[in-house]
Amino acid sequence: MSRDKDPAGGRARRILERLTGSSESLEESAGRLEDSRVAERLRQIEQLFLLHGGERDNGSGPDAADVLFDWGHLQVLERLGEGSFGEVYRAYDRTLDRDVALKLLKSERGRPFQSQLFIHEARQLALVRHRNVLAVHGAAVHEGRPGLWTDLIVGHTAHDERYRESFERLDAVLELVESLALALQAVHGAGLVHGDVKPSNIMRDASGEWILMDFGASLDQRRAQGGPAMTSGTPLYMAPEVVLGAPPTPESDLYSLGATLYRVLTGEAPVQAGDWKGLQAFHEAGRQPASAVGHAGLDRRVARLVDALMRRKPGDRIRPEEVIERVRSIRAAPQRRFRLAALASIAVLLVLGLTLTSMGFYRANEARIEAEREQRNNAAVNEFLQRALASPSTTGRVRDLKVEEMLLKAADDVMPSLADQPAARAVVHRVLAESFNTLRMPHRAEEQIAIARKAMKELERPLPEIERGLTLQAARALELDDRHDESIAIAEDFLARNSTVLGESDRQVRWARIYQITNRLSLGRYDEAEDLLDTYFAEVPAPETATRHFGYEILQARANLYRMQGRYDQAVETAKEALDWLDRFPRSRPINRASALSNLALNYTHLGQWEAAIEAAGDVLDLQARIFGERSQEYLESLINLSGIQREAGQLEASRESLVRARELMLENPDIASAEQRLGVSMNLANVLNATGEQARGEAMIREAMDFATAQWGENNLNVLKLEYNLAELMNQQGRFEAAAALASLTLEKKAAALGETHAFTLLSMDNLAVALGGLGRGEEAVELHDRAYAALDGQLGAGHPFTLLAGRHRAAALRQFSPGRLSAEAVDALLQRHVETFGEDHPDTLRARALLAPE
Repeated sequence: MSRDKDPAGGRARRILERLTGSSESLEESAGRLEDSRVAERLRQIEQLFLLHGGERDNGSGPDAADVLFDWGHLQVLERLGEGSFGEVYRAYDRTLDRDVALKLLKSERGRPFQSQLFIHEARQLALVRHRNVLAVHGAAVHEGRPGLWTDLIVGHTAHDERYRESFERLDAVLELVESLALALQAVHGAGLVHGDVKPSNIMRDASGEWILMDFGASLDQRRAQGGPAMTSGTPLYMAPEVVLGAPPTPESDLYSLGATLYRVLTGEAPVQAGDWKGLQAFHEAGRQPASAVGHAGLDRRVARLVDALMRRKPGDRIRPEEVIERVRSIRAAPQRRFRLAALASIAVLLVLGLTLTSMGFYRANEARIEAEREQRNNAAVNEFLQRALASPSTTGRVRDLKVEEMLLKAADDVMPSLADQPAARAVVHRVLAESFNTLRMPHRAEEQIAIARKAMKELERPLPEIERGLTLQAARALELDDRHDESIAIAEDFLARNSTVLGESDRQVRWARIYQITNRLSLGRYDEAEDLLDTYFAEVPAPETATRHFGYEILQARANLYRMQGRYDQAVETAKEALDWLDRFPRSRPINRASALSNLALNYTHLGQWEAAIEAAGDVLDLQARIFGERSQEYLESLINLSGIQREAGQLEASRESLVRARELMLENPDIASAEQRLGVSMNLANVLNATGEQARGEAMIREAMDFATAQWGENNLNVLKLEYNLAELMNQQGRFEAAAALASLTLEKKAAALGETHAFTLLSMDNLAVALGGLGRGEEAVELHDRAYAALDGQLGAGHPFTLLAGRHRAAALRQFSPGRLSAEAVDALLQRHVETFGEDHPDTLRARALLAPE
């Protein structure tokens, strides 16, 4: 929702005052600050400032005399407009510390259903986070009045005449089309329908970004009786089926997008009708809206795209992803041509943003510059970088750049940009190290830490705050690189130097304690980790009054500890507590919730509560789609995790569907998956195909994966050996015992050399070979190998581990066939009971064990 009264310069000045603590030097820049792009750059700097330790101004907000009335936590300041369904106000949000737009439904009686629908849809919309979609922050009912609050957009609508000249340029037209298609893709991806796409609901903000807004207006249509008034202009953008009485759908949004683009780009409406009846008659007659092709000055490719959106039949309209693809095809110019220029612009923006933020804040308050954010919000980082990617290039063609590439380019440009400012360079490289750690790239992080420390040596006096931040990032990088003892040593040295001076309540000290604990968990030193938790984090702060989310971190660590100790009931309960803590924490973020749900799903699997685990994993998948999108690495990883739980739960068809989708995503977006992930998905899919009877397809996929892995890593790589195991197992299942024995024998030899004779994977290949030998009638050899494999796995992993149970089933079957006197009924019952305890009554492995070991 918009407000066109506050100039960009005013916002820029307020940000600069917050960053530098002074306004004395602002007057000389007054002219430049009026530029909206300068204001947007400063807004981006402010965002990074908040992300890396800054705090919002704790001012008292507006003067009491300026407040019209309070609505919940909002102080309503100014009435901006009115519609037939609601009123729009400018309000001050005390939580966000900024002005927002508040839309209140008119307080008429007899419309409880519309109010409930309004609140429900608004809360759904609050889950949509995309740079081209108006950010809805929430919805509620106060004093009987339902309302929603959103960003307050400073800008102009799409049909403003000031944009007419810019649309004579193809790049400006393509930017508009792509932005709106991306916006609808995000809305529809969340399972929502906008319902009122029209020029007046599209605005360009101060940064030049096109924003799809005013979702509340779609609710106006739903309560209309006898058709809306033509004076609003909205009906001219309605899809034919909606005009004729059908409810709005994603397809009707696409028609409205086409009609909107037609109006904005040609200056005319696509349908000529003077009133509602005339519009109904037009569509009842089956007439087609005017074609955009042939309009002077409009590129024919764009015109055909607009026409494709306005096709009469909903199913014939092109989808948002096809619109995006066509736009990118129209741009035609080679990617490489724009890449370096765009990266250079991004790097300058990032470096200047970090430097101004950090150094300006350093001058204002030295003690606060190096305060570490306690949870790295990858979603916030990506949002900042996406905005940076979208704004510097006039082509709009650089959105496919990876965050890693941008950060590396930024790192390269630090020295030329800040050659005479070693303190600033140190700050920038520290933040880059933090960003690489967020991306789980510890080696890159260590490179940045080394460069930062080199810059620190150029300083005349030490800067302990920056050094402490570098030390903590070094501990984090070592933990990510599985160098846990080294990470612990750094954390404990940090504590020895700083815990007394700073105090245990200091944020940096608490992070060092967390690293002490998480590294010990990774090393299996559970008692030590528990002692540290009990000593330093015995109390969990109340979420309602907490200023930081350490309470969640403490509960997550405890849940992990309990799981690793085998205390699965306690792990589940503590994971639930972590979720509840986040639900009650005012600053909770979706990415934290995704992590907590993942923890809960994992704990449920250990209890064999498969339905609950699948539900939690499905919730994670939905969150990742909303936070990062379905074409992200995060979404892919969550989809793979879900498929694994589905497979363990015996839901093989569902697991197959998830794996097929994961494979499609990797083929369509090769950059989001590593070679190991691609191989893992192929292996898992092959196993599921084999288990569901599609063994020919499964074997073909295994062999294809073997060729890929061999070419990638060599024939003795562990991934190749795993595939050889799977292939030999499949041959055993098919009764091809001779081929299975030959392959299993070769794999056993290679695994023993690479991993050792007692490694679990080596023992599984021994079990595989024993099954093949039994199939060939070589019972004595088979039983001997079964005994060795089962005893070793039982000793290493425990009697209830899936590997041990697999070997136990095979051994029992071989004993029954070749040495029945050694297999007692009690041993069979005990083995079956362990299957039930581990997998549940109806799990395929439990059923398989019953069928294999049933009395003859």
